Amino acid sequence: MPRRVGPVPGYEHVLLGQMDGLSPRCAAGVLFCLRSLEDYNPDRIDRCAVGFGEETYAMFIPNCPAWRLAVTVRSELDGPFAYRHGLVPDTWQRCTEAIRVAREQFGM
Repeated sequence: MPRRVGPVPGYEHVLLGQMDGLSPRCAAGVLFCLRSLEDYNPDRIDRCAVGFGEETYAMFIPNCPAWRLAVTVRSELDGPFAYRHGLVPDTWQRCTEAIRVAREQFGM
């Protein structure tokens, strides 16, 4: 069963607004990542945090060296779900930033 992928309710605009300023190749890389989330888990090397049935990642984006895609994968009773939080800079603090964005959107 494919995983559902979507924004945290109330944050639908975040990634869409960020994609406006990306190069076409980078934007295509983001779309590739979102489609791959439907069937595959992100690479474990991109994992930033694990806890209570969810994992937060700063996913590598093909053709987009300056950015990572912050996502949280959750195990849900009615099937798995992946939340797309938005782009974070691809620096050594990418995990800190991905966790911060996820916590902010989840109201934690």
